[in-house]
Amino acid sequence: MPQKQCEVIINDHQGTGMVAQFPCGMIVGIPMGCCTKLMEHRIVYDAASNLQAKVSSVIQNKEWCWCPARSEDMVEIQSKLSLIQIKESDKAVWSLTAAGNFNCAATWQHLRSKQIEVPWCRIWKYIMGLCLASSAPNDWDLLLEWGIKNLKGRSFRVTLCKIAWWATVYHLWQQRNARLHAGEMKSEENIIKAIRRDVRAKMEAAKAPASILHQTLCNNWNILLSTF
Repeated sequence: MPQKQCEVIINDHQGTGMVAQFPCGMIVGIPMGCCTKLMEHRIVYDAASNLQAKVSSVIQNKEWCWCPARSEDMVEIQSKLSLIQIKESDKAVWSLTAAGNFNCAATWQHLRSKQIEVPWCRIWKYIMGLCLASSAPNDWDLLLEWGIKNLKGRSFRVTLCKIAWWATVYHLWQQRNARLHAGEMKSEENIIKAIRRDVRAKMEAAKAPASILHQTLCNNWNILLSTF
């Protein structure tokens, strides 16, 4: 991980609630030699220190005790650190999460390259409208609850909604993978066309009693209704 990013997401949290970003990734109790790839020897020289020193070597009786600095930059660093009161203990804090604990998902969201937000909810709303279910919520968890409650039985409309649901999930997930792994992007219109095509192919052989509801659903999906 690059040094600048490391300094942003790993902090040293003092007992007073103050947060300090130590230069070169220095953390209490960890030998500075472990961080040599993230630091320049110049900083060690300016601090009149050595590669094996620990932060605890500049703390005595809960107070900072620095060697005379050899550069103006190090004087500034020491002056800022002197504002931090030393308590009995401190800890490393992963600043990307509220609890301060490492989390792979939060780290990935911080490091990944974000692209234009995709309006998936518009596609869901359009497909549910074709199923005459415009009252279906947009939130995924609420949508699942709605489906479990309302899509029961084997009626023509329920079957149509279930197949439309399956086709929508399939094509949205397929497009997500194409965007992430191949950089391919489909327009909202093309995704809807693919969903309509699959639903129509699955429902062509379905039969249902003649009714205004069934005829409207078939007109929405361009399906030839077979009655009995």
